[in-house]
Amino acid sequence: MIELLTVTCLSLAAKMEEVEVPALLDLQGCDGLEHAFEAKTVQRMELNVLSALGWRLNSITPFSFAEKAINCFCIRHYLKNALMLRTSELLVSILQVPAFLEFEPSVIAVSSICFALEELIPSQVDQLKSYLFQLIPLEPESAKRCYVQMESLVVDPICTTTEEGSTKSPLSPNTVSYNEGADDSEGTSSYVASAVFLERIPLEDIILYPKRQRIC
Repeated sequence: MIELLTVTCLSLAAKMEEVEVPALLDLQGCDGLEHAFEAKTVQRMELNVLSALGWRLNSITPFSFAEKAINCFCIRHYLKNALMLRTSELLVSILQVPAFLEFEPSVIAVSSICFALEELIPSQVDQLKSYLFQLIPLEPESAKRCYVQMESLVVDPICTTTEEGSTKSPLSPNTVSYNEGADDSEGTSSYVASAVFLERIPLEDIILYPKRQRIC
């Protein structure tokens, strides 16, 4: 039953997101599956899933808020790219922690953006935070609890953890801040954006540790 549900959810997601939907056999091509299901069987399960969801497939997630908010910031394009990348890294890690399920998607998104702003654009952080809270009004107590909880778990990418044997040097906020006033020519923007994406910590390294393990 779990395998059938897995294939069904993958099929529904493909129909929602892909222009050309993969064949059902291709969706079942992973090695971990022990069974292959007929199209009519998957279709029946799709109807059951849709019925259980009330036919509401446009799920609201923190990414829904993060992308729209960051695109509204009046900052250079390469900074938006870097900000969205770092925010996404944080969200992917944070959403694996059950404790954050109590918070609404908008609260998690705003907290993650605030962290990314402090890391990448410190010279404009107060201005951009103020604008962010105008874009996405939050209940203050919930927002504060989410931020504090996130702060206690997320490793600052400017720090390294010797216990994990990390030898990578993530991009520092100073690197981005230095270029904030640079000429926004195509060459400059492309170069800095490339630097941001190449030097960022890989996704598998963005994990959560207790705050006591943070070494700056």
